[in-house]
Amino acid sequence: MSFHNNPRVVTDNLILLLDAIDNKSFPSKDLPVKGSNLVAWFDATDDATFSYGSGSNVARWDDKSGNEHHLYQDVVASSPVRSGSFNSQPIVVFDGTDDFLRTSSSIDLTNSSTIFVVARSYTSVSDAGVISINDSLASGITIHNGSLAYFYYGGGGQAVSISVTTSETNILTKVWDGETSGDRVAYKNGSKSTVNGVMSDTNASGPLRVGLQTSYLNGLIGEILIYDKNLSDEDINKVHTYLQNKWSIPSPGVTSDGTTWYNQLISTENAVLRDGPVFNSSYFSFDGSNDRVTMNPGVDLYSWKPSGGVNNYLTIETWVRTSETSGWIFSKPWNGSGGYNYRLKPAEYFVGTDTGTTVGFTSIADGNWKHVVMLIDPVNVTVYVNGLEHSSPTAHGLSSNDHANGNTQFAIALMTLYPYTSNPWAGDTTFSIAGDMASFKMYNRTLSESEVVQNYRSHKTRFGL
Repeated sequence: MSFHNNPRVVTDNLILLLDAIDNKSFPSKDLPVKGSNLVAWFDATDDATFSYGSGSNVARWDDKSGNEHHLYQDVVASSPVRSGSFNSQPIVVFDGTDDFLRTSSSIDLTNSSTIFVVARSYTSVSDAGVISINDSLASGITIHNGSLAYFYYGGGGQAVSISVTTSETNILTKVWDGETSGDRVAYKNGSKSTVNGVMSDTNASGPLRVGLQTSYLNGLIGEILIYDKNLSDEDINKVHTYLQNKWSIPSPGVTSDGTTWYNQLISTENAVLRDGPVFNSSYFSFDGSNDRVTMNPGVDLYSWKPSGGVNNYLTIETWVRTSETSGWIFSKPWNGSGGYNYRLKPAEYFVGTDTGTTVGFTSIADGNWKHVVMLIDPVNVTVYVNGLEHSSPTAHGLSSNDHANGNTQFAIALMTLYPYTSNPWAGDTTFSIAGDMASFKMYNRTLSESEVVQNYRSHKTRFGL
Protein backbone atom coordinates (compact mmCIF):
# COMPACT_ATOMS: atom_id res chain seq x y z
CA MET A 1 0.00 0.00 0.00
CA SER A 2 1.28 3.48 -0.82
CA PHE A 3 -0.10 7.01 -0.63
CA HIS A 4 0.41 10.12 -2.70
CA ASN A 5 3.29 12.14 -1.20
CA ASN A 6 3.76 9.36 1.39
CA PRO A 7 5.56 6.61 -0.55
CA ARG A 8 7.65 5.36 2.38
CA VAL A 9 5.32 5.96 5.31
CA VAL A 10 4.38 2.92 7.43
CA THR A 11 0.80 1.97 6.55
CA ASP A 12 0.06 -1.14 8.64
CA ASN A 13 -2.82 -0.34 11.04
CA LEU A 14 -2.91 3.29 9.87
CA ILE A 15 -6.42 4.58 10.67
CA LEU A 16 -6.16 8.34 10.06
CA LEU A 17 -4.03 10.19 7.53
CA LEU A 18 -4.36 13.96 7.12
CA ASP A 19 -1.76 15.79 5.04
CA ALA A 20 -2.04 19.45 4.03
CA ILE A 21 0.48 19.24 1.19
CA ASP A 22 -2.31 18.15 -1.15
CA ASN A 23 -4.49 21.11 -0.22
CA LYS A 24 -6.70 19.05 2.08
CA SER A 25 -7.45 16.13 -0.22
CA PHE A 26 -6.24 12.85 -1.73
CA PRO A 27 -4.82 14.02 -4.04
CA SER A 28 -5.71 17.51 -5.30
CA LYS A 29 -2.79 18.07 -7.64
CA ASP A 30 -3.50 15.25 -10.07
CA LEU A 31 -6.17 12.75 -11.04
CA PRO A 32 -5.51 9.66 -8.87
CA VAL A 33 -6.97 6.99 -11.21
CA LYS A 34 -5.58 6.95 -14.75
CA GLY A 35 -4.33 4.12 -16.98
CA SER A 36 -5.73 2.41 -20.03
CA ASN A 37 -9.31 2.31 -18.73
CA LEU A 38 -9.57 6.11 -18.70
CA VAL A 39 -10.99 6.60 -22.19
CA ALA A 40 -11.96 10.30 -22.04
CA TRP A 41 -11.19 13.26 -19.74
CA PHE A 42 -12.42 16.82 -20.20
CA ASP A 43 -11.19 19.42 -17.70
CA ALA A 44 -12.60 22.95 -17.85
CA THR A 45 -9.75 24.28 -15.68
CA ASP A 46 -7.08 23.39 -18.26
CA ASP A 47 -6.56 26.32 -20.64
CA ALA A 48 -4.46 24.23 -23.02
CA THR A 49 -7.39 21.94 -23.87
CA PHE A 50 -9.56 24.64 -25.48
CA SER A 51 -9.79 26.10 -28.98
CA TYR A 52 -12.28 28.88 -29.73
CA GLY A 53 -14.38 29.77 -32.75
CA SER A 54 -15.15 33.32 -31.67
CA GLY A 55 -14.34 34.99 -28.39
CA SER A 56 -14.92 32.40 -25.66
CA ASN A 57 -17.18 30.17 -27.77
CA VAL A 58 -15.76 26.65 -27.57
CA ALA A 59 -14.94 25.11 -30.95
CA ARG A 60 -12.94 22.22 -29.52
CA TRP A 61 -12.49 20.77 -26.04
CA ASP A 62 -9.56 18.36 -26.00
CA ASP A 63 -9.60 14.95 -24.38
CA LYS A 64 -6.79 14.72 -21.77
CA SER A 65 -6.85 10.91 -21.60
CA GLY A 66 -4.58 10.58 -24.64
CA ASN A 67 -7.25 8.81 -26.69
CA GLU A 68 -8.10 11.91 -28.75
CA HIS A 69 -11.84 11.74 -28.20
CA HIS A 70 -12.03 15.51 -28.61
CA LEU A 71 -15.35 17.35 -28.41
CA TYR A 72 -16.21 19.69 -31.31
CA GLN A 73 -18.73 22.33 -32.37
CA ASP A 74 -18.24 23.98 -35.76
CA VAL A 75 -21.23 26.33 -35.53
CA VAL A 76 -20.35 29.33 -33.38
CA ALA A 77 -23.99 30.00 -32.46
CA SER A 78 -24.27 26.45 -31.09
CA SER A 79 -21.02 26.60 -29.13
CA PRO A 80 -21.06 26.66 -25.34
CA VAL A 81 -19.00 29.40 -23.74
CA ARG A 82 -16.03 29.00 -21.45
CA SER A 83 -17.01 31.84 -19.22
CA GLY A 84 -17.37 32.67 -15.56
CA SER A 85 -16.42 30.27 -12.80
CA PHE A 86 -17.68 27.97 -10.09
CA ASN A 87 -15.78 28.15 -6.78
CA SER A 88 -13.02 30.08 -8.60
CA GLN A 89 -12.62 27.39 -11.27
CA PRO A 90 -13.33 27.98 -15.00
CA ILE A 91 -16.45 26.28 -16.38
CA VAL A 92 -18.16 25.60 -19.70
CA VAL A 93 -21.63 27.16 -19.88
CA PHE A 94 -24.44 25.87 -22.12
CA ASP A 95 -27.29 28.28 -23.03
CA GLY A 96 -30.21 25.80 -23.12
CA THR A 97 -31.15 26.82 -26.67
CA ASP A 98 -28.80 25.13 -29.13
CA ASP A 99 -25.41 24.63 -27.42
CA PHE A 100 -23.78 21.20 -27.46
CA LEU A 101 -20.46 19.44 -28.17
CA ARG A 102 -19.86 16.09 -29.87
CA THR A 103 -16.96 13.78 -30.63
CA SER A 104 -16.25 12.61 -34.16
CA SER A 105 -14.80 9.38 -32.76
CA SER A 106 -16.64 6.53 -31.08
CA ILE A 107 -16.38 5.52 -27.42
CA ASP A 108 -17.05 1.89 -26.52
CA LEU A 109 -18.61 1.28 -23.10
CA THR A 110 -20.43 -1.94 -23.98
CA ASN A 111 -18.56 -4.12 -21.46
CA SER A 112 -18.72 -1.88 -18.39
CA SER A 113 -18.24 1.76 -17.47
CA THR A 114 -17.85 4.46 -14.83
CA ILE A 115 -18.73 8.06 -15.74
CA PHE A 116 -18.12 11.13 -13.56
CA VAL A 117 -19.37 14.61 -14.44
CA VAL A 118 -19.34 17.90 -12.52
CA ALA A 119 -22.56 19.57 -13.70
CA ARG A 120 -25.45 21.85 -12.90
CA SER A 121 -28.72 22.78 -14.59
CA TYR A 122 -29.75 26.42 -14.13
CA THR A 123 -33.37 25.94 -15.22
CA SER A 124 -36.17 23.38 -15.13
CA VAL A 125 -36.51 21.62 -18.48
CA SER A 126 -37.30 18.03 -19.33
CA ASP A 127 -34.30 15.69 -19.71
CA ALA A 128 -31.63 18.33 -20.27
CA GLY A 129 -28.68 16.51 -21.79
CA VAL A 130 -25.54 16.13 -19.70
CA ILE A 131 -23.92 13.13 -21.42
CA SER A 132 -25.30 10.84 -24.09
CA ILE A 133 -23.71 8.16 -26.26
CA ASN A 134 -24.61 7.48 -29.88
CA ASP A 135 -27.03 10.46 -29.71
CA SER A 136 -29.32 8.47 -27.39
CA LEU A 137 -30.23 8.77 -23.70
CA ALA A 138 -30.17 4.96 -23.33
CA SER A 139 -26.75 4.92 -21.64
CA GLY A 140 -26.41 8.56 -20.61
CA ILE A 141 -27.13 11.09 -17.86
CA THR A 142 -29.70 13.90 -17.96
CA ILE A 143 -31.10 16.46 -15.50
CA HIS A 144 -34.89 16.36 -15.54
CA ASN A 145 -36.91 19.49 -14.67
CA GLY A 146 -33.92 20.82 -12.73
CA SER A 147 -34.84 18.57 -9.79
CA LEU A 148 -33.74 15.04 -10.70
CA ALA A 149 -30.57 13.60 -12.16
CA TYR A 150 -31.53 10.65 -14.38
CA PHE A 151 -29.04 7.81 -14.99
CA TYR A 152 -29.85 5.39 -17.83
CA TYR A 153 -28.66 1.77 -18.16
CA GLY A 154 -29.42 0.78 -21.71
CA GLY A 155 -33.20 0.77 -21.67
CA GLY A 156 -36.02 3.26 -21.93
CA GLY A 157 -36.99 5.38 -18.96
CA GLN A 158 -34.69 6.47 -16.18
CA ALA A 159 -33.07 3.64 -14.25
CA VAL A 160 -31.91 5.66 -11.26
CA SER A 161 -32.99 9.15 -10.24
CA ILE A 162 -31.36 11.36 -7.59
CA SER A 163 -32.70 14.68 -6.32
CA VAL A 164 -30.80 17.82 -7.33
CA THR A 165 -31.65 21.53 -7.46
CA THR A 166 -30.94 24.34 -9.89
CA SER A 167 -28.96 26.12 -7.16
CA GLU A 168 -26.30 23.44 -6.71
CA THR A 169 -23.42 22.01 -8.72
CA ASN A 170 -22.94 18.28 -8.19
CA ILE A 171 -20.63 15.40 -9.00
CA LEU A 172 -22.86 12.88 -10.80
CA THR A 173 -21.46 9.37 -11.20
CA LYS A 174 -22.88 6.40 -13.11
CA VAL A 175 -21.45 2.88 -12.75
CA TRP A 176 -22.28 -0.21 -14.81
CA ASP A 177 -20.64 -3.58 -14.15
CA GLY A 178 -21.54 -5.07 -17.54
CA GLU A 179 -24.27 -7.32 -16.13
CA THR A 180 -27.80 -7.35 -17.55
CA SER A 181 -29.50 -7.53 -14.15
CA GLY A 182 -28.71 -6.51 -10.60
CA ASP A 183 -28.06 -3.17 -8.98
CA ARG A 184 -27.86 -0.09 -11.16
CA VAL A 185 -25.42 2.17 -9.27
CA ALA A 186 -25.24 5.96 -9.27
CA TYR A 187 -23.78 8.60 -6.95
CA LYS A 188 -24.35 12.24 -6.10
CA ASN A 189 -21.30 13.83 -4.47
CA GLY A 190 -20.05 10.44 -3.35
CA SER A 191 -23.37 9.32 -1.83
CA LYS A 192 -24.46 6.02 -3.39
CA SER A 193 -27.90 5.10 -4.74
CA THR A 194 -28.98 1.76 -6.22
CA VAL A 195 -32.04 0.47 -8.05
CA ASN A 196 -32.37 -3.20 -8.94
CA GLY A 197 -33.44 -3.94 -12.49
CA VAL A 198 -32.69 -4.81 -16.10
CA MET A 199 -29.63 -3.34 -17.85
CA SER A 200 -28.14 -3.63 -21.33
CA ASP A 201 -25.45 -2.25 -23.61
CA THR A 202 -27.97 -0.43 -25.80
CA ASN A 203 -26.32 2.68 -27.27
CA ALA A 204 -23.28 2.21 -25.02
CA SER A 205 -21.03 2.62 -28.04
CA GLY A 206 -20.79 5.58 -30.42
CA PRO A 207 -19.97 9.29 -30.44
CA LEU A 208 -20.11 11.15 -27.13
CA ARG A 209 -22.44 14.16 -26.99
CA VAL A 210 -22.46 16.74 -24.20
CA GLY A 211 -25.21 19.26 -23.48
CA LEU A 212 -28.07 17.78 -25.53
CA GLN A 213 -30.61 14.99 -25.20
CA THR A 214 -34.39 15.43 -25.24
CA SER A 215 -33.60 19.09 -24.59
CA TYR A 216 -30.53 21.28 -24.32
CA LEU A 217 -28.70 21.85 -21.05
CA ASN A 218 -29.03 25.33 -19.62
CA GLY A 219 -26.24 25.03 -17.12
CA LEU A 220 -22.57 24.31 -16.59
CA ILE A 221 -20.11 21.45 -16.90
CA GLY A 222 -16.76 21.55 -15.11
CA GLU A 223 -15.20 18.15 -15.64
CA ILE A 224 -15.97 14.80 -17.28
CA LEU A 225 -14.18 11.49 -16.64
CA ILE A 226 -15.14 8.32 -18.53
CA TYR A 227 -13.72 4.85 -17.79
CA ASP A 228 -14.51 1.69 -19.78
CA LYS A 229 -14.48 -0.27 -16.52
CA ASN A 230 -16.62 -0.47 -13.40
CA LEU A 231 -14.14 1.02 -10.95
CA SER A 232 -13.67 -0.47 -7.50
CA ASP A 233 -15.19 1.29 -4.49
CA GLU A 234 -11.70 2.39 -3.49
CA ASP A 235 -11.00 3.98 -6.88
CA ILE A 236 -14.43 5.61 -7.00
CA ASN A 237 -13.74 7.16 -3.58
CA LYS A 238 -10.37 8.44 -4.79
CA VAL A 239 -11.85 10.10 -7.86
CA HIS A 240 -14.78 11.54 -5.91
CA THR A 241 -12.44 13.01 -3.32
CA TYR A 242 -10.25 14.50 -6.03
CA LEU A 243 -13.27 16.16 -7.66
CA GLN A 244 -14.82 17.24 -4.36
CA ASN A 245 -11.65 19.00 -3.30
CA LYS A 246 -10.90 20.50 -6.72
CA TRP A 247 -14.41 21.92 -7.18
CA SER A 248 -15.08 22.62 -3.46
CA ILE A 249 -18.16 20.40 -3.43
CA PRO A 250 -18.89 19.03 0.07
CA SER A 251 -18.79 15.29 0.62
CA PRO A 252 -21.65 13.56 2.49
CA GLY A 253 -21.78 14.24 6.23
CA VAL A 254 -19.42 17.23 6.26
CA THR A 255 -20.75 19.92 8.58
CA SER A 256 -21.48 23.38 7.25
CA ASP A 257 -19.47 25.28 9.87
CA GLY A 258 -16.04 24.21 8.66
CA THR A 259 -13.89 23.10 5.77
CA THR A 260 -13.08 19.47 5.10
CA TRP A 261 -9.59 18.13 5.69
CA TYR A 262 -9.87 14.80 3.94
CA ASN A 263 -8.78 11.60 5.58
CA GLN A 264 -6.80 9.89 2.83
CA LEU A 265 -7.86 6.47 4.13
CA ILE A 266 -11.59 6.59 4.90
CA SER A 267 -13.45 9.08 2.77
CA THR A 268 -16.54 9.19 4.99
CA GLU A 269 -14.61 9.84 8.22
CA ASN A 270 -13.01 13.15 7.37
CA ALA A 271 -11.79 15.93 9.63
CA VAL A 272 -13.33 19.39 9.83
CA LEU A 273 -11.39 22.67 10.08
CA ARG A 274 -13.27 24.99 12.43
CA ASP A 275 -13.07 28.74 13.07
CA GLY A 276 -10.60 29.54 10.35
CA PRO A 277 -7.23 27.76 10.34
CA VAL A 278 -5.35 29.34 7.43
CA PHE A 279 -4.08 27.15 4.59
CA ASN A 280 -0.49 28.00 3.56
CA SER A 281 0.44 25.89 0.54
CA SER A 282 1.47 22.78 2.52
CA TYR A 283 0.33 23.34 6.12
CA PHE A 284 -2.38 24.97 8.25
CA SER A 285 -1.76 27.85 10.66
CA PHE A 286 -3.69 28.00 13.96
CA ASP A 287 -4.30 31.24 15.86
CA GLY A 288 -3.77 30.15 19.48
CA SER A 289 -7.37 30.99 20.32
CA ASN A 290 -10.08 28.71 18.94
CA ASP A 291 -8.81 27.39 15.57
CA ARG A 292 -9.08 23.62 15.63
CA VAL A 293 -9.66 20.40 13.74
CA THR A 294 -12.28 17.87 14.81
CA MET A 295 -13.35 14.51 13.56
CA ASN A 296 -16.77 14.50 11.94
CA PRO A 297 -18.77 13.65 13.92
CA GLY A 298 -17.37 12.58 17.34
CA VAL A 299 -15.57 9.44 16.18
CA ASP A 300 -15.27 6.53 18.60
CA LEU A 301 -11.60 5.78 18.02
CA TYR A 302 -11.72 2.64 20.12
CA SER A 303 -14.03 0.93 17.64
CA TRP A 304 -12.78 2.87 14.62
CA LYS A 305 -10.08 0.51 13.41
CA PRO A 306 -9.65 -1.84 10.49
CA SER A 307 -10.16 -5.58 10.86
CA GLY A 308 -7.44 -7.12 12.98
CA GLY A 309 -6.68 -3.95 14.92
CA VAL A 310 -5.32 -4.23 18.44
CA ASN A 311 -7.17 -2.78 21.43
CA ASN A 312 -5.48 -0.37 23.84
CA TYR A 313 -2.52 0.39 21.56
CA LEU A 314 -2.27 3.74 19.81
CA THR A 315 0.27 5.84 17.91
CA ILE A 316 -0.38 9.53 17.28
CA GLU A 317 2.00 11.36 14.94
CA THR A 318 2.21 14.92 13.64
CA TRP A 319 4.48 17.45 11.98
CA VAL A 320 4.09 20.68 13.92
CA ARG A 321 5.84 24.06 14.34
CA THR A 322 5.31 26.50 17.20
CA SER A 323 7.13 29.09 19.32
CA GLU A 324 4.65 28.86 22.19
CA THR A 325 4.62 26.33 25.03
CA SER A 326 0.92 26.96 25.68
CA GLY A 327 -1.81 25.54 23.52
CA TRP A 328 -2.51 21.92 22.69
CA ILE A 329 -1.38 19.80 19.76
CA PHE A 330 -4.27 17.38 20.31
CA SER A 331 -6.63 16.16 23.03
CA LYS A 332 -9.23 13.47 23.60
CA PRO A 333 -11.54 14.16 26.57
CA TRP A 334 -12.61 11.32 28.80
CA ASN A 335 -16.20 12.20 29.69
CA GLY A 336 -16.59 15.94 29.29
CA SER A 337 -16.23 16.66 33.02
CA GLY A 338 -12.56 17.46 33.29
CA GLY A 339 -10.92 14.12 32.67
CA TYR A 340 -8.75 13.29 29.70
CA ASN A 341 -7.87 10.22 27.74
CA TYR A 342 -4.72 11.71 26.27
CA ARG A 343 -3.43 15.12 25.29
CA LEU A 344 -0.19 16.67 24.12
CA LYS A 345 1.19 20.19 24.27
CA PRO A 346 4.66 21.44 23.26
CA ALA A 347 6.19 20.68 26.67
CA GLU A 348 4.06 17.99 28.33
CA TYR A 349 1.59 15.20 27.76
CA PHE A 350 -1.13 13.51 29.78
CA VAL A 351 -2.51 9.98 29.53
CA GLY A 352 -5.29 8.37 31.51
CA THR A 353 -8.51 9.37 33.18
CA ASP A 354 -8.79 11.76 36.15
CA THR A 355 -6.09 9.78 37.97
CA GLY A 356 -3.75 9.70 35.00
CA THR A 357 -0.21 10.94 34.59
CA THR A 358 1.13 14.29 33.36
CA VAL A 359 4.72 14.17 32.13
CA GLY A 360 6.90 17.06 31.07
CA PHE A 361 9.65 16.89 28.48
CA THR A 362 12.05 19.31 26.79
CA SER A 363 10.00 21.94 24.98
CA ILE A 364 9.70 21.67 21.22
CA ALA A 365 8.53 25.31 20.98
CA ASP A 366 11.56 26.73 19.19
CA GLY A 367 9.87 27.84 15.96
CA ASN A 368 11.18 24.89 13.94
CA TRP A 369 9.32 21.98 12.40
CA LYS A 370 9.16 18.91 14.65
CA HIS A 371 8.07 15.35 13.97
CA VAL A 372 6.32 14.36 17.20
CA VAL A 373 5.15 10.81 17.88
CA MET A 374 3.29 9.58 20.96
CA LEU A 375 3.21 5.80 21.51
CA ILE A 376 0.63 4.47 23.98
CA ASP A 377 0.18 0.85 25.03
CA PRO A 378 -1.62 -0.71 28.04
CA VAL A 379 1.44 -0.14 30.24
CA ASN A 380 3.59 2.75 29.02
CA VAL A 381 3.67 5.99 27.06
CA THR A 382 6.69 7.16 25.06
CA VAL A 383 7.25 10.34 23.05
CA TYR A 384 9.65 10.67 20.11
CA VAL A 385 10.76 13.94 18.51
CA ASN A 386 12.53 13.92 15.13
CA GLY A 387 13.11 10.20 15.35
CA LEU A 388 14.69 10.26 18.83
CA GLU A 389 13.15 9.11 22.07
CA HIS A 390 12.26 12.32 23.87
CA SER A 391 10.83 10.91 27.11
CA SER A 392 11.45 7.62 28.85
CA PRO A 393 8.51 5.22 28.90
CA THR A 394 6.10 6.37 31.58
CA ALA A 395 3.84 3.99 33.44
CA HIS A 396 0.15 4.61 32.80
CA GLY A 397 -0.94 3.12 29.57
CA LEU A 398 -4.20 3.22 27.72
CA SER A 399 -7.27 1.24 28.77
CA SER A 400 -10.40 0.72 26.74
CA ASN A 401 -12.25 3.30 28.83
CA ASP A 402 -9.68 5.90 27.89
CA HIS A 403 -10.69 6.04 24.25
CA ALA A 404 -14.00 4.24 23.93
CA ASN A 405 -16.08 7.33 24.67
CA GLY A 406 -17.66 8.13 21.32
CA ASN A 407 -19.60 11.06 22.79
CA THR A 408 -16.43 13.08 23.28
CA GLN A 409 -14.77 14.91 20.44
CA PHE A 410 -11.19 14.21 19.44
CA ALA A 411 -9.64 17.60 18.72
CA ILE A 412 -6.48 18.46 16.81
CA ALA A 413 -4.71 21.75 17.64
CA LEU A 414 -7.00 22.29 20.64
CA MET A 415 -7.80 21.01 24.11
CA THR A 416 -11.45 20.74 25.00
CA LEU A 417 -13.27 19.50 28.10
CA TYR A 418 -16.58 19.11 26.38
CA PRO A 419 -18.46 16.17 24.91
CA TYR A 420 -19.66 16.19 21.33
CA THR A 421 -23.16 17.72 21.37
CA SER A 422 -25.10 20.05 19.12
CA ASN A 423 -22.94 22.84 20.53
CA PRO A 424 -19.73 21.12 21.68
CA TRP A 425 -17.71 24.34 21.81
CA ALA A 426 -20.00 26.37 24.06
CA GLY A 427 -17.38 26.50 26.81
CA ASP A 428 -13.75 27.63 26.98
CA THR A 429 -11.96 27.30 23.63
CA THR A 430 -8.82 29.27 24.44
CA PHE A 431 -6.40 26.35 24.33
CA SER A 432 -5.63 26.24 20.61
CA ILE A 433 -2.03 25.87 19.59
CA ALA A 434 -0.40 28.99 18.14
CA GLY A 435 1.53 27.55 15.26
CA ASP A 436 1.49 25.39 12.17
CA MET A 437 0.54 21.79 11.43
CA ALA A 438 1.33 19.96 8.19
CA SER A 439 0.10 16.42 8.81
CA PHE A 440 -1.56 14.20 11.38
CA LYS A 441 -1.65 10.40 11.57
CA MET A 442 -3.06 7.76 13.88
CA TYR A 443 -2.35 4.03 14.10
CA ASN A 444 -4.26 1.55 16.25
CA ARG A 445 -0.99 -0.07 17.33
CA THR A 446 2.31 1.21 18.64
CA LEU A 447 4.99 1.66 16.01
CA SER A 448 8.43 0.24 16.64
CA GLU A 449 11.35 2.60 17.07
CA SER A 450 12.58 1.77 13.57
CA GLU A 451 9.13 2.57 12.13
CA VAL A 452 9.06 5.93 13.91
CA VAL A 453 12.45 6.71 12.39
CA GLN A 454 11.23 5.53 8.98
CA ASN A 455 8.28 7.93 9.07
CA TYR A 456 10.53 10.79 10.19
CA ARG A 457 13.06 10.18 7.44
CA SER A 458 10.37 9.85 4.77
CA HIS A 459 9.38 13.51 5.14
CA LYS A 460 12.21 15.33 6.91
CA THR A 461 13.60 16.90 3.73
CA ARG A 462 10.17 18.47 3.15
CA PHE A 463 10.70 20.39 6.39
CA GLY A 464 14.31 21.33 5.77
CA LEU A 465 15.77 18.70 8.12
